[in-house]
Amino acid sequence: MAEFHPAVDPQGFPGLRQRIDSGVWYFYGWRDERPVKRSFGTTELGEAQRLYHEDYGQPLAADSKITVRKAWEEFKGAEHRAGVDTIDRHASCFRMDVLPAIGHLRVDKVQPRQITQVLKNAKRRGLTENSCANVYSAMLAFFKWCTQGEQSYCTTNPVQGISEINIPQRKKRSQSEQGLVVDMAEVDRIADVAAVLSRDNINGDIVGAQMRVIVLLLPLLGLRLSEMLALQLKDWNPMVRPHGDEHVGFYGELRVERQLRRKRDVSDDRTWFKALKGEDSTIGDKVRTVSVSEFGAKVLQSYIDAGIEAGWLHRGGLLFPTSKQTPRQASFISKKIKEAVEGAGIGRSVTAHFFRHTYVSSAIKSYTDAGELVDWAMIGEAAGHDPEVARTIYGHLEKSTATKARQARFGAR
Repeated sequence: MAEFHPAVDPQGFPGLRQRIDSGVWYFYGWRDERPVKRSFGTTELGEAQRLYHEDYGQPLAADSKITVRKAWEEFKGAEHRAGVDTIDRHASCFRMDVLPAIGHLRVDKVQPRQITQVLKNAKRRGLTENSCANVYSAMLAFFKWCTQGEQSYCTTNPVQGISEINIPQRKKRSQSEQGLVVDMAEVDRIADVAAVLSRDNINGDIVGAQMRVIVLLLPLLGLRLSEMLALQLKDWNPMVRPHGDEHVGFYGELRVERQLRRKRDVSDDRTWFKALKGEDSTIGDKVRTVSVSEFGAKVLQSYIDAGIEAGWLHRGGLLFPTSKQTPRQASFISKKIKEAVEGAGIGRSVTAHFFRHTYVSSAIKSYTDAGELVDWAMIGEAAGHDPEVARTIYGHLEKSTATKARQARFGAR
């Protein structure tokens, strides 16, 4: 039989295309200098894809008929580098704005003009520029995922094809407007109220003790909530600090190696956590050892001693378990913090991630107050970021705290 050579099909499409009505794939080419086409059944689709990839340097969708709604369900169940809060925000944007508009369309048929229309509809619905930017980010992340990996539901990202003038610009706010930093007096109030309000739950005393410790430790350790809830007792290394002939102060270290998975099977502890990326990471989530201050160590050790004595904490088990010794849900803790903030009369929104900003801001302030250059390598290591990433995210705090220190010393100009 003469050798088969791939070519462009009569309608101008390179190589392989599908007949929608029958689901049969056709691969156009040449044999004996005559144009021919080969058909592949569904069982031979893998071979057709391999040929297409070899000849045209890009994968072809395994199922080009998949809709945006179906692909979105797969996207939610996949592992992502983004955090839990980001994925939840994407889900809200898709539920309210994206799926009602383009959920019925095939992924590979979505055009930039339809993406633009989704953004215009969101603006007509009364969303702020920042909320529209969230919708844009959600679609950008989703279609990027659709073009990558084994799924390859489309070969181009339609979101990248929209006009720059239609891309919503996120409003940049100063640190004072954001109010991301929570002072320790507010932290104490939130912790006390969280402990009291949690007593209404089943096993309220246990939940109250856990909420108090979590709120007090988050701004002292700078951990993400998913990292805090994945801690185990074996990660805690208490130490006694010698001073002269006496032991003064109790402190220690926490080893941060894992975080909660967004999707997990409660009955299978192998699905609870995912390992952090380690030292080779450039975007964060690093394995690290976090030093615990004297106050933080006393709070944590008292909590552990009480839990072990009462029998709801176990050596080698979770640091913040449920009554069934499974991990606490991050959404449950976030809800309790929100209720505590309202009950404490803080007067503004405070989330668990604000405590992380508080930690980094305090670390930067310690440098600026001493008139020293900020050691971004140290800040990045403590926060679980690459130094350059830490500078990019928190660099504005260096200027902000330095300005406040100068004004306090010499007066406002």
